[in-house]
Amino acid sequence: MPLILFPGTDQYTAITVSGLYDNNTESPLFAPAGGTVPTSGIAIGGTSPSTTGATFELLSLDQSNNALTFPGIQFVAGTAWDSTTAINTVQYNNGTITEGPKTGAPAYVIQLNQTTTITAGAVTFEGTYDNINWVPIPTAQILDPNTFVMQTNPYTFVASTNKAFLILAQGYAQIRVRLSTALGGADTGTVTPYWSSLSYEPSILSTTSSVVSGNKSNNTVVPGSTNLGVLPAIAQSSYTWGTYTDGFQVLPITDAAGALWNDLGAVAGVQLGATAVTAFGGTPAAVNVPAVNASIYAGTTPLTQTGGSLNVDVTNTVTVTGTVAVTQSTTPWVDNITQWASTVLGAPTAWGTAPTGNVIGVNSELFAGNTALTSTGSSLNVNITNATPVSVSGNLTNNNAAPVADNVGVLPAIAVSGTFPAVTIQATTAGFQELLTVSQGGSLITIPADEEYASHINYFADDSGFTTLITLPNATLVPLISIQSNSAAINFLIREVQGYGDGSQIKYVLVKNPQTLTGAAFTATGIPTGSHIKRDTTATAVTIGTGTVVWSSMGASAPAHTDQLLLALAAGAPGDTYTLAAQKFGTGTAKAFGSIRWSEEAAAI
Repeated sequence: MPLILFPGTDQYTAITVSGLYDNNTESPLFAPAGGTVPTSGIAIGGTSPSTTGATFELLSLDQSNNALTFPGIQFVAGTAWDSTTAINTVQYNNGTITEGPKTGAPAYVIQLNQTTTITAGAVTFEGTYDNINWVPIPTAQILDPNTFVMQTNPYTFVASTNKAFLILAQGYAQIRVRLSTALGGADTGTVTPYWSSLSYEPSILSTTSSVVSGNKSNNTVVPGSTNLGVLPAIAQSSYTWGTYTDGFQVLPITDAAGALWNDLGAVAGVQLGATAVTAFGGTPAAVNVPAVNASIYAGTTPLTQTGGSLNVDVTNTVTVTGTVAVTQSTTPWVDNITQWASTVLGAPTAWGTAPTGNVIGVNSELFAGNTALTSTGSSLNVNITNATPVSVSGNLTNNNAAPVADNVGVLPAIAVSGTFPAVTIQATTAGFQELLTVSQGGSLITIPADEEYASHINYFADDSGFTTLITLPNATLVPLISIQSNSAAINFLIREVQGYGDGSQIKYVLVKNPQTLTGAAFTATGIPTGSHIKRDTTATAVTIGTGTVVWSSMGASAPAHTDQLLLALAAGAPGDTYTLAAQKFGTGTAKAFGSIRWSEEAAAI
C-alpha cells in the first residue's frame, strides 16, 4: 500500500497531532535527534551502479552524526582501437564516442593498454571549456601518476606497453582522447583506454623537498628581477686554514673583496707535500714541490753555462792561496776553448758543414793552386771554360728600360726561303717550340684567326621574312628582326646587317639590348640549323631607352648594308639582344625588310 502523507496538521476528532504519520500504523515518520528510529519513514539516498543493475542505497552517518562521505572514482573500460579505427576517432570518459553528462571531475587517470603488433599511431589528449572548442591539453597538466613527470601530448603508441596518464582538468568542462594518428594498416595490436574520473585532485607537492628548475643558461642573459639568488661563498678578511669536515658540503672562502682564497694542494694530479712552500732561505723537505723553469740574470742579462757549469768572467784580481792541483790528461796540453775575447763560441762542425753560433774570425785568401782568385765588388770573378750549356737569366723586364750594350740578343724569327712569290715556309711540329715566320724583308707573316680556324667558326643568317615586307608607319621606329644569344658556352659575333625597302627614304638602326621590345616572343623555332640563338619577328614596337645604337644607315633606292661589324653578343641563356629596326621619313607608309648575319664559335681562338 502506498505511503500516504498528511503534511501540516492531521485532523482527528478532538485531537490535533503535529507531524507526519503512517496512515496505516499511525507511527511517526520522523524521529527527533537521538530518538528511536521510526518503524517506517521517508528514505533519503541514491542509486548505485552495479553489475546487476542500479540499486537504491541509503545515506549513512558517522559517529558524530555527520553525513558519511568518502571520495570515490567512476571507472570505465573504453572501446578498444585497432587498425580499422578511423583517424580522429574520439572517446569520452564514458568509454564511447558519444559524449555523456559533464562530470566536472578535477582529475582523471587514463591508462592505455597497448598490445602487439603496433607500428604506428598516436593519441592526443584534448579539453574544452565551452563544450564547443577542443584544444590539446598542455603537457604541464599531463603527468605520470607515480613520478608526476610531465608527459608528451600527443603520445605515440608503444607495442606491449601499459601507459598511465594523470590529467589535471584545471577547470575543463570535459576531456576526451582523439586518435590523431591511425594505427598501421597491417597492425594486429589494439589500444584500450581505461578511464578513472577522480573526485579529487591528487596532491603533487612532495612532503620532503621540491625540485626547482631555472630557465636560463650560463652567460646568455642578464639576471631578471625574479631570479633565485645564491650566496655561494663565505667572506674571511684574512686567510686561515679551514676546519671543514671531510665529506660535508661546504662553502668556499673569499677575502673581503669577494676574491676566492686559493690553496694549491696538487699539480697535474700530484699532491704537494706539507713543506712545498717554505720561508725565504728555507729548504723544503723531501716531499713533492712544484717544478720551476728559471734562468739566472745579472741585472737584465741572462747568465750562461757550459755542460752544467756557470760561465764566469773574472774581472778583478784574485789571489789564490794554498796549493792548486792541475791535472793534464794528455800531451800536448788539452784546452777546451769555449770563449774568445769574452765571446762564447759555437760548437765545431764537420768539414763541409756550416757552423752555428759564434766562430773565430779568419783572415784568408782563395787560391787556385798558388794563384790568388780575384773579385769584383763582392762577387768572385770566374771564367767559364766547360762545354756544358749554362742557363743565363736577364735582369730587364718588358717595356721597362732601353736596351744596353751588353744585353743578351734574341733571334725570334726565321725567314722564308725561295724567291717571292714562290716561297717555302718551314715545316713545324705541333706542340714544339718554334720561331715566328717573317718575309725575306723581315716583315712578320700573319694569318687572321678566323681564316686559320675557319673550320671552328659557324656562320648563320636570319631575316624578317620573305613572304611579305614589314609595314612602316610614318616617323615610327619599327623592329624588323631581333636575335638573342641562348648559350653560355658559345662566342657570338654580329658580322653583317642589311636593310631593304620599297624605295622610300628609310633609316635603319641596329640596337643592342633595347629598353623595351613590345610584343616580342623569342623562340628557337625557325632558327638556322646548328645555331644557338633565339629569334623574334613578332615585336611591334621598340624603345631604344637604355639600349645602345651600334650602327645606323639610310636606304632608299639602294639598300642599307654593312659587313664590317664585329659586335659581340654576351653569352648566356639569355645573353645580349640585338634588334634591327627601321623608320620611314616623310608622310605615308613604307615597306621594309631586314637581315642579320652572325658567327658562332665554341671556344676562343
